[in-house]
Amino acid sequence: MSGIVKVFIVCTFLLVSFTGFGQPQTIQDAEDSLRYYFDQLFQSDGTRYLKNDSEKAILNRQIADLLQVTLSDESSQDYSFEKLNKLSKLFSSDNTVRIFTWDTQWKNHTHSYYGFIQYYQKKKKRLLVFPLTDKSDSINNLLKATLKFDNWYGALYYQMVPVKSGGRIYYTLIGFDQNNLLVSKKIIDVLYFTGAGKPRFGKRLFVLGKQKQNRVIFQYSARVVMMMRYDPKYKMIVADHLAPNSASYMGLYQFYGPDFKYIGFKFENGKWVLHNDILVKNQKK
Repeated sequence: MSGIVKVFIVCTFLLVSFTGFGQPQTIQDAEDSLRYYFDQLFQSDGTRYLKNDSEKAILNRQIADLLQVTLSDESSQDYSFEKLNKLSKLFSSDNTVRIFTWDTQWKNHTHSYYGFIQYYQKKKKRLLVFPLTDKSDSINNLLKATLKFDNWYGALYYQMVPVKSGGRIYYTLIGFDQNNLLVSKKIIDVLYFTGAGKPRFGKRLFVLGKQKQNRVIFQYSARVVMMMRYDPKYKMIVADHLAPNSASYMGLYQFYGPDFKYIGFKFENGKWVLHNDILVKNQKK
């Protein structure tokens, strides 16, 4: 039996098995089904994930299909999905914008990201749902590009900071991209909506000295941890300063890590402005 036939049979069997729940009748039923799919996707023996790439692809499709149907239901707008602890969930304070993201690691240790934006357009009183398509590997001029939901720089978002600039609300997103075995990334991006209710990522709100960018990306060794999050005490996005462990490794990000200094982005006059060498006391990493 050829490898292709084997994969097809396995995929077909799993697809039938995973849809055995039947059509969820309530949002609670959908949440229970989603929790099962996520548990299967992240099933591990403690050192490695147990599902192969074909099985993971099917599970991601099942999760995405069910999430899209569920989030399109108006009753989901105020639902917390608290059982889904493997799904990152960020909600704006007025609950008009909700972002859901999750991560999948493949056999070659690269990562792909998946997600949805749920947006309530107040003017038209309608609920809009947008599936996010990770195109990280094919985006050109990343620091200056404006991206659509189907051309997304994938990340696992863990913090949302709404700000206003030029009369428009921008949802600042702080996220993590595990990337590969050598290099991890942290990203600061912005999300906003057009008059037609379409989401856009990236705006020239980031000022790094004389340089203005649509987003900020940090790269560092996958063996270390980089702290980066918005700290209301300092009213800044506070982050570890990164440097190579030797001058000879400059530009080789697998050798970069925190050097016990801190930087910050402070929102000033409608821009996120970089401040170097800030003083941070009792910062928990």
